[in-house]
Amino acid sequence: MKELDKRTRRRIVRDTRLLLACAVLAAGIYIWGAAQKDERTSSDSVQEEEITEEEQSAGEDSDTEEASLEELRGTLETLLARQSGEWSIYVKDLQEDVSVTIQNQPLYAASLIKLFVMEKTFSDFEQVTANASGDEERVQSLLADMIERSDNEAFNELVRLQSEELDFAQGCVLIDKYLGEKGYPDTAIYHSLSPSATGLISIADEQNSTSVEDCGQLLERIYDGTCVSKEASGQMLELLMNQETVNKIPKGVPEDVKVANKTGETDEVQHDAAIVYGPQKDYILCVMSRDLTGAGKSIRLIQEISKVTYEYLNP
Repeated sequence: MKELDKRTRRRIVRDTRLLLACAVLAAGIYIWGAAQKDERTSSDSVQEEEITEEEQSAGEDSDTEEASLEELRGTLETLLARQSGEWSIYVKDLQEDVSVTIQNQPLYAASLIKLFVMEKTFSDFEQVTANASGDEERVQSLLADMIERSDNEAFNELVRLQSEELDFAQGCVLIDKYLGEKGYPDTAIYHSLSPSATGLISIADEQNSTSVEDCGQLLERIYDGTCVSKEASGQMLELLMNQETVNKIPKGVPEDVKVANKTGETDEVQHDAAIVYGPQKDYILCVMSRDLTGAGKSIRLIQEISKVTYEYLNP
């Protein structure tokens, strides 16, 4: 009986050692697995932290850009507060794709309406040339006269050439239909421009109209090469680069900075719409006004608006 008790004790000791060994092994596997999990968790945490920092940095850059344009808005509004008449301004930073608008509204277009006749002419260039008896050189000459020298009769003739019957009223209707399709909600042609050989022709008791945002959209399409086509955009840009009236927006930037612009003016309005090619950033600036009391003072204000905008975007 005592011998049996001895064997039993040995078996118990052996089984106990085996159980202990298994427990130690299991504990080791558990600890190793936990360590691997902690390592993966730590790695994932670092990656998430890096991504968060990158996103935060990108967000901060965007917020800074937005804040910069809002600061520009405040400066421009301060300038306008001291002036007579009504003013609209549109600025688009073409690198950051952000913009600021002050009081966008349809206003009398004056010669800014010629920008839209230029686009429509390039869009239907073959038909317009056919209507001009196939004389492509004449159409090109009319475009240069209308944009570079702001000739009113060239505008009137190009409107007529939109129509196979060479009818000015029908040309207006065709252009207005095109403008609606292309997303220029504030722009329309209702009458001829004077002084000119044509005299006054009108299809409605309305004035030709556009807005700073419509002009800005057209100029951005030219800048991007998507206005009609890349080739047509290049030709339109060249016409604007050859603009002879450069006493407004171009006067507010350094002489070596390239500007492609189109102006408009009467006794009561002063406009300019431009693409400015800055050393750091390219941008669009469109300025329109109405109910002015002095041309000289208003032109100087546009120059100051141009200077302030340039210095904000190209410090």
